[in-house]
Amino acid sequence: KDLQSWNSRLRKVMNRLTRPRLLQMPIADFATEADRQYQMNKYVQRGFNYEEALASTDALVPRVERLLAEFDRLLPSQGRSLNEGGWSWDDLNTLPALRVLSCVKPLAWPPRVRKYVEVGRAYAWTISLAVPPVASRPSASAGRRLTQPP
Repeated sequence: KDLQSWNSRLRKVMNRLTRPRLLQMPIADFATEADRQYQMNKYVQRGFNYEEALASTDALVPRVERLLAEFDRLLPSQGRSLNEGGWSWDDLNTLPALRVLSCVKPLAWPPRVRKYVEVGRAYAWTISLAVPPVASRPSASAGRRLTQPP
């Protein structure tokens, strides 16, 4: 419940910090000016203002830093995942938002939160390499299921 509340509060402010910055990242989705313009127009049509968002950086950064400090208190002592038993849906839902925040240079990260994001990213990369693409996975009728990473 605490994590759900935290995620909700983070998502209310994070897009104003991340949307303008993501367009400047070396991401294939935004490789051309037409790609960036398409992305911008999509959100501008919904009322998002990129100039106002960038102008509000100084006000938003302290709010997000407080949320990151609060998240640090939600991490179990081992700090590797949100549950003492290991990776869970909580991590799957939380890590992407934190990872996206890494494009906001002015943010000061609590060390355990930074490490949680770095470990989670490395773990996700390892799993993505270990699990075959969907097209090459055996069908359910073959009697083999991929429930755990190899």
